[in-house]
Amino acid sequence: MTADLSSLLQQYIGLKIIKCKGYHPNYNQSKTNYKIAKQPIKSWTDAEIFTEDKMEKYERWIKDGGWIGLVIPEGLVVLDIEFDDENMFRWLLKQFPMNCIIHKSNNGIHAIFKNDEKLNIRANTQIISKSGIFISSYKIGNKGYIIVAPSNNRYWENELDFENVDTISEFFAPIDMNNIDEILMAIAYRIGFWYENEQLNGYEDIDCAFGGFLVEKGIDKEKFFDVFYNIYGDEYDEKQTEYAYKRALERLSTGEPLRKSGSFIMRVKEQLDDKVLLQLLHRFETLMGKIYTKQQQKQTINIAELGIGKKIGEILKSQRKMVDWIAPSFIAKNYLMTIAGKPKVGKTYLILDIMKHIAQGKELFNNTIPTKKSKCLMFEGELPLDGLIKRLKMMISEYDDIDEIYSNITIIHKHELQNKGYELDLFTEDGKELFENILHHYTPDFVVIDSLSAFHTATEESSSEMKDVMLFLNSIAVKYNCAIVNIHHLRKSQNTNEDKDIDIDDIAGSNTISRFSAFLYGVKRYKKETSLYNTVMKDVGSWYEVIKSVKWKLNFRNGKEILDYTEIDKLSLQPYYFAEFFYKKSIDLYGFPDFDYIKLQMNKYFELDESSVDY
Repeated sequence: MTADLSSLLQQYIGLKIIKCKGYHPNYNQSKTNYKIAKQPIKSWTDAEIFTEDKMEKYERWIKDGGWIGLVIPEGLVVLDIEFDDENMFRWLLKQFPMNCIIHKSNNGIHAIFKNDEKLNIRANTQIISKSGIFISSYKIGNKGYIIVAPSNNRYWENELDFENVDTISEFFAPIDMNNIDEILMAIAYRIGFWYENEQLNGYEDIDCAFGGFLVEKGIDKEKFFDVFYNIYGDEYDEKQTEYAYKRALERLSTGEPLRKSGSFIMRVKEQLDDKVLLQLLHRFETLMGKIYTKQQQKQTINIAELGIGKKIGEILKSQRKMVDWIAPSFIAKNYLMTIAGKPKVGKTYLILDIMKHIAQGKELFNNTIPTKKSKCLMFEGELPLDGLIKRLKMMISEYDDIDEIYSNITIIHKHELQNKGYELDLFTEDGKELFENILHHYTPDFVVIDSLSAFHTATEESSSEMKDVMLFLNSIAVKYNCAIVNIHHLRKSQNTNEDKDIDIDDIAGSNTISRFSAFLYGVKRYKKETSLYNTVMKDVGSWYEVIKSVKWKLNFRNGKEILDYTEIDKLSLQPYYFAEFFYKKSIDLYGFPDFDYIKLQMNKYFELDESSVDY
């Protein structure tokens, strides 16, 4: 092989390199399938450190058409930037010089920086950064690989000196699409790029058209000036900006149509064809519209008519509102439940068994707790849909009403939504709107999110971000009168005692998740149990006096998977909650509270005298 190739491979000594299929005839018959070409011939996690003695073998591999991949060293982050945004990235580096390694690929570049844990950048795809640059993906050190030179004409633009690259700037962190200031700055950088490349005219396109757009949407003078400063950089003219702002205000105050503001959107759409800038502009419009609506509502609220605020005497005299139970002492409408446990501990088996029972209105846990027949809706984000359906079918026995189960359980899979072009992200406004529209359509009584982490992009350790998610779910539970169950996971414990009980501090993420869950359970499989395993669900901090523990085994009988409940803490069940449940049920059955019916039903579950329950 050539000396150039040998010199190139010398750079990889000490790094982890893997063989990828490339256009090698033994692995890629068509020699043109790019997707196959990027695949490693064995798992990238098995990559070994590249050493001098492997040089000849890799030279031969490349000569035969194979590619190579570099496992990203720990502590680094790779930005995969394509097409027009490569030019914008290089333009931004001129404005704000940063030392990074650039690797040129066929469709763009890989830019390599040191990672900054404070920015909380995670492996992700299709991101708009705070600088307005569209990043195809973040790749995190020791968690992935990239195809590297000399594969398919790739090359390094500078030396592989990973020690001396700069820490990634906040410019390249993901934008918060609910933060107007961040969106405005991202818009400014993209407009500045187009201006620098002479695709936008300073006076006509930016001062008049874009300036009019900002004023029309309600941006104040200070933000207006900040945006223009970021657009023009060294060419910023404060007097010219003052004139642009005043002129837009004059046209707005006189009722003169701000036609140029509309023409700016058309210019972006039709001539620049900048889909990222268009997305940012539309998101900005949406958020400003919501602010305007809230301001209008604030101006028109009549506190007297609203009727908020009650004196403590009125509250104490008023009748206690009953809890709307689906299963008394366990599941209630209008509230959140969190069930947390390690992967593969049996959380999904448990929730499928619960759904199967309440879809038929059958008792739970060996006839311990009655249920109200309910419509169930499950959002699945982890198990394959076929596997989930198969598991549910395996749990249906000859004693079950199949028609009730089939008609009362609906499953929506995350990938099913993604294939339709939708992302159910409970941390974004669009994702929240989609979630609410789905609930409005199906009107469920019982909603399961499996798992919570699969349906949001919030940072789980962040109290403020998770508060946004949990407040939304709480409001939806009340608005649509349903119970919402979040399947969640546990922290990675340093405790080696496998039989230690779960407590509230073991639940992963911010304690906001626990704090906003009215019903809170941990699921644990105990190693000391022999043969068919024992799994237990325990209350770890619910608001109500709920059933404290339920233990079960997963058994296989007659080709079916059966949850046999072996130990149930019946003493923790609350008669008052059962009385509430049957009080409401008697009204559903007879149109009025039938106390004979309530007493009869109560006696099935408790040994009570006449005065033990206050109806």
